[in-house]
Amino acid sequence: MKRLYALIASAILLLIAIVLPPLPFTVKSYDFVFVLDITRSMNVQDYSDKQGALSVA
Repeated sequence: MKRLYALIASAILLLIAIVLPPLPFTVKSYDFVFVLDITRSMNVQDYSDKQGALSVA
């Protein structure tokens, strides 16, 4: 029975969130993306042909 009440409550809150307009917040927001490569896949030597010249793909 508790699961049914939780499902109904979440459905009601979802409908309220969809219907109401977004609230205007006066807070500065920043959009940053930080990428860290932990696979060491970028730490490989480039391909070299028979003459020893490096070619970058």
